Amino acid sequence: MLAKKHIGLRTSKAPLVSKAYQARLKVAWVNAGRKGGLHVISIYCWTAEGMTERNKGLLTEVQRVTKLLKGPWVLGGDFNMTPTSLEEWAKQNRGTIHCAQQDTCFTNSYGFFIVHRSLTSSVAGTQLICDLGGKPHFGVRLLLDTKRRDGQVQTLKKPAAIPGRLPQGCKQFLPVYDLADQIAKDTTADIAAASTLEKARRSARSISANLHSAQPEAVSLAAVTAKLLQTSDALKQWFNLAEGEFADIMGLNAMQAVKFQGRSNGAQFVQQSQNAGRASKHAHSSAPADKWRTMGTWATSLIRTNGASTPSPGTGLRQGPRGQVQFQQDVGHS
Repeated sequence: MLAKKHIGLRTSKAPLVSKAYQARLKVAWVNAGRKGGLHVISIYCWTAEGMTERNKGLLTEVQRVTKLLKGPWVLGGDFNMTPTSLEEWAKQNRGTIHCAQQDTCFTNSYGFFIVHRSLTSSVAGTQLICDLGGKPHFGVRLLLDTKRRDGQVQTLKKPAAIPGRLPQGCKQFLPVYDLADQIAKDTTADIAAASTLEKARRSARSISANLHSAQPEAVSLAAVTAKLLQTSDALKQWFNLAEGEFADIMGLNAMQAVKFQGRSNGAQFVQQSQNAGRASKHAHSSAPADKWRTMGTWATSLIRTNGASTPSPGTGLRQGPRGQVQFQQDVGHS
């Protein structure tokens, strides 16, 4: 993989790809395409085999590597398989396939791209490059529109979580769950009536066989519908009262309590961008390491702006080679 010098290209110091597939799978971070750059993955599947075990293993390795990367990625190369045979794999790996309309190898289309779904709306098209050499293969170019926004997806809007154990505090009002209490009373009465009827049937077996063979009374559809509506109303009331009780204990005003409300309205959805986050050239980096790296960059900028300053003895910052900042702290012994 190559990139122009002013753009920049970086590979991870710690190899992301397993040793068995390093000859056929390469990963690099390119500082282009969008803010934070993107990850570029080059793949070369085994020739004239199709979806064999080792090609499946190579694609499984790609799936593992993409889960380690932060931000969007682009997978391209000679797959030695048609785009149709990889449609299901691309969906499972949250990617979309983009290929040229012309054949890339004889009468087959083996060279194409699979991009992360957050980049799908940014793909302007693909082009066939006929003057690269390397016959019988032709090159394929992926065009990205860097000004296009991320695609919108329908996302479930969930209220903020209410802990099962309420915090300590005084209640200003005592909620009354009358609908739920009524359902509990009705259910208890129904169970008692059914139990009494069953006892009567058992005691009458020796007296009348007809009574024993009698079928239970049929329940009308209207009664079932009424019971369901009663249960639904009781559940909505329970949601509203529980949310109000939590807001009352926490002392939340109307605006602060909004994010904890809405369960009685059912499922609600909002349109959000399917952003994969900003890509990071440090693939194995953790969140604390990224924060320390950011602090180091800020400190370096401050030192370069204000000039080299003399830190207090035993602690502070010092400017290392190439203008990098190094933190130092001397620990004394008592």
